[in-house]
Order: sequence, then structure tokens, then C-alpha cells
Amino acid sequence: RKACTSLLVKACYSGDFTKGMQNESFMFLEVQPVTGRTHQIRVHLASLGRPLVSDPLYGSQPMLGEHKWCPRLFLHCSRITLR
Repeated sequence: RKACTSLLVKACYSGDFTKGMQNESFMFLEVQPVTGRTHQIRVHLASLGRPLVSDPLYGSQPMLGEHKWCPRLFLHCSRITLR
């Protein structure tokens, strides 16, 4: 089944956040899954080459020191709507 996700870039960050990550860049995104498939946000961001920070399933090789400053999946919900 097809899946659709809405993405809005809120901010971009790059630079030396932690030791060994000088060439890394990050985006702060507002993401809304339109169709609501399992792991939809994680799959879509990984397919764009921008996996979630600390995503063990869909992310690329762990960045040096990534799990020290972010030991869990960096995905947060700001609002939930039930029908």
C-alpha cells in the first residue's frame, strides 16, 4: 500500500556538536504521516538519506558518539489526535 508523509524543514544545523562529528548535519523537521503506516516516518526519512538520529533499524552506520548524546530514537510527538 502507498504511504504519504508531509515534511517541513524548521531548521538546519551543522558543525561540531560532539567529539568526532565535525562533518555531520542535522535537520529539525515537522513531519505528519498522512496515511499512518507502520514505521512510515522512519522509512521515508531513511529513503531520503536523512534517517532519524539513533535509528537502529533504518539508520545508517551509527555516527561516532551518537549514542552517547542521544541514546534513544530521536522522534517525538507534539500532538495526538484520536478519531
